[in-house]
Amino acid sequence: MLNKYQRKSVFNKEGELLPIEQRTFTTNEGYTLVLINGGSKRNRVAFKIEDYESETSFTQVEKGTVKYPYHPSVFGVGYVGVGKHIIREKEGKLTPSYDVWRSMLARGYSVDYNSRHLSYKDVTVCKEWHNYQVFAEWFTTEANYQKGWHLDKDLLIKDNKLYSPETCLFIPQELNKFMTNIKSNNTSGYPGVCWDKESNKWLATINSVKYGKKVKLGRFKDIKEAGEAYSEARKIECSTWVGRMEHILPNEALNNLT
Repeated sequence: MLNKYQRKSVFNKEGELLPIEQRTFTTNEGYTLVLINGGSKRNRVAFKIEDYESETSFTQVEKGTVKYPYHPSVFGVGYVGVGKHIIREKEGKLTPSYDVWRSMLARGYSVDYNSRHLSYKDVTVCKEWHNYQVFAEWFTTEANYQKGWHLDKDLLIKDNKLYSPETCLFIPQELNKFMTNIKSNNTSGYPGVCWDKESNKWLATINSVKYGKKVKLGRFKDIKEAGEAYSEARKIECSTWVGRMEHILPNEALNNLT
């Protein structure tokens, strides 16, 4: 049974529930919060925001600081949701699942990020992964995540623009760098080829798994020769990566390493 002091916030002197307008508040996020039980500055109160019900202190209700877990607070689409998956570790550091999730949403919906990384134009995230809890469940139970590996959306399906459980997997950072070298995002129009001002020639480079860094393949007067040098080196690198990732990545991904 509620004591007298608790009744001040939700019930009248006769123990009847106060009119809804006297139990309604607005949160700082702009949601309508309705008290449904209890209520005092020393005791927790039950509240409802849309279909979500929970408890908090009456002080938070008064200040408007109660958070709605389905509010799209991350780049206008992502929300934390309700579930067992936490955002931060005990020491305050972001959990790996949240860090990856937030970075993924940035690629699709951050105006600032997209202005600096044009290759992510038109990239989207499936609606179910807008909910952090859903993504974190996939991350911890189904994904092939290893520390330091990157979330990839292109290896299973070439030129894919959608992040989803069906299109994503984790790959080593070095392999991710190698794959990004495929894209013709320079003025030459050839992947791995750029103009070298010092030599006044076309420079061909590739991210090498053998050396663990970007290596120079040579400088060429003819841009086609530079492109051919990259293509030949790429075949060798792909073969090396397939051998290294066999039995680690699915065959569908290995088949696209060409």
